[in-house]
Amino acid sequence: MEFLPKIKTFFWASKKCYGSKRIDQDLRADSVVIFERRVAKIMRENKVSPILRKRRRPVTTDRNHKLKPSPNLLEQNFHCQTPNTVWLADITYIDTDEGWLYLAGIKDMATREIVGWAMEDVKRAELYCEALKMALARRGPVSGLIHHSDNKCVGAILARAA
Repeated sequence: MEFLPKIKTFFWASKKCYGSKRIDQDLRADSVVIFERRVAKIMRENKVSPILRKRRRPVTTDRNHKLKPSPNLLEQNFHCQTPNTVWLADITYIDTDEGWLYLAGIKDMATREIVGWAMEDVKRAELYCEALKMALARRGPVSGLIHHSDNKCVGAILARAA
């Protein structure tokens, strides 16, 4: 088993995460010529197998169903020509090596420009508020501005923060 020590070295260097395909790539980068199937066989025979982790799921809803939804002032009319009259808000999540990253963004409907955003590793009400604070700092408070979100709780969160 001339390859086993090198296979174990690369395996431990990967914190026991790499399987035969990645170990084979590391071996080839180290000028060791071996087939991936042989690496898999050596790993299997010597009980060198990666730790299988459960797929992480993001927290997607944080809704208090007792809250009354904010009125829909936009009424599906997504056509706007004047900047700073309608801002659209939403949140998304990004899978990173360190965990989920939540990104809240506010977009001006007329210019299609992101006017405010905030990121955190935990989805909290403050995430929306920080994005709105950035938008207001960059664009200033505008009278008659409609802040629209598909999240029913955002209106209540923003009303609480104001």
